[in-house]
Amino acid sequence: MRFRNKYIIPILIFAVLLILFFNLGQWYIFSQVRDFAESVFRENLLAQAELAASSFNGDAILSLQGDDFYAPDLIDIKDRLDRLKDDYDFFNVRLLDLDAERLLGFADYDTASFIFDYDLGPFISASAGIPAASDLITARDMYLISAYAPITTSLDSVVAVLGIDADYTFFKSLAEFKNNLVYINVVSFIFILVFGAAFVLINRRLISTQEALYRASALTSMGQMAATMAHEIKNPLGIIKATAGRIKSRYGKDSDDRIFDFISEEVDRLNTILAGYLDFARPVDHSRQLKKTDLKELVESILRQVRTDFARDNIEISFEPADKEYPVLDDGIGFRQAFLNLIINARDTYKDGGQIRIELTSNGDEHRLQIVDRGGGIKKELKKRLFEPFSTTKAQGSGLGLYVAKKLIEQNGGRLDLRNNNEGGATAEIILPAYKEQ
Repeated sequence: MRFRNKYIIPILIFAVLLILFFNLGQWYIFSQVRDFAESVFRENLLAQAELAASSFNGDAILSLQGDDFYAPDLIDIKDRLDRLKDDYDFFNVRLLDLDAERLLGFADYDTASFIFDYDLGPFISASAGIPAASDLITARDMYLISAYAPITTSLDSVVAVLGIDADYTFFKSLAEFKNNLVYINVVSFIFILVFGAAFVLINRRLISTQEALYRASALTSMGQMAATMAHEIKNPLGIIKATAGRIKSRYGKDSDDRIFDFISEEVDRLNTILAGYLDFARPVDHSRQLKKTDLKELVESILRQVRTDFARDNIEISFEPADKEYPVLDDGIGFRQAFLNLIINARDTYKDGGQIRIELTSNGDEHRLQIVDRGGGIKKELKKRLFEPFSTTKAQGSGLGLYVAKKLIEQNGGRLDLRNNNEGGATAEIILPAYKEQ
């Protein structure tokens, strides 16, 4: 059962979409304001250029000589251009001939080059008698719009073009707003990432917690059920085994027929499974008596019990620890059962016999016991649930061996780890705290 909340995910999606729509809305407003302002400023500048151009006498301009700087009409035109620039705080005001060369007025750049680079379309339009304005141009922290209006003679022929450049500082504020908008977008994006990561982390914790609670509840229920079933079945099994023994002694005492042993062997197998269920259901006993035990001697005593059975399956066990003491605290039951479960697991990985190597080392603070086999290793589908109860691939396994082994080892303050070997097979590693005299 996984944690699900039908409200959290929609709320998260809604929050993300809200932030995205907010950011997109800000960009939309920015683009609309910029386009509207540019349109208004262009129209106003064009109207001013047309009005100013209509006040100039085209016939007088046509009759002027370029080198007659003291002619009254020329001085008047210069003064009017200067007043136009100063009164409206224009960036540039100049009078151009039809070749885009400046006749009169102020410009701090090459007029013809600028026009051919940026304003060729509006200038050609004005030269043809149609006033026109350029798009917004950004240059050297300036935001320029240029307007061009024709100056005509009494015969309506265009003799010159009035060009006006205006620097609109409003767009500088708009550019700062754009930078702030980019900053807000970046912060919003980071917030979405952090919020999403936090949500995923919290949701995983909630899932893990709920699964742990569910698993604990299920294990408690299964443990109670297993204990009840084990106790109920154990007594009838004892009667069945005793009856099988009496049948063999009466009818098959001198017989080599294996049929008389089948019942007893199957009862023993069922008793082993029941013992696993009882170990699974048994709670941690904090009142058990722990005493100093030599881990090496404990392992050797267990191996003496199983060597004969293992030899029948062509399993060879090697155990050659250093000749010293490996003191631990043990109750005489927990580690023995855990070690038996692990070594039986190692045996069951072989089909036609093999070798199990047991290594015991110590660093003074911890003892490390490794059970190494060269069998089939840990299957991929079992890696994540190795120590979960009832996880097994054995046809006749209960799936409780590793769970019980881990539980018993942890009761003794130790750790259990299983991993595949690079050269094949698997290693079960038990780490137990070394006992030190107080």
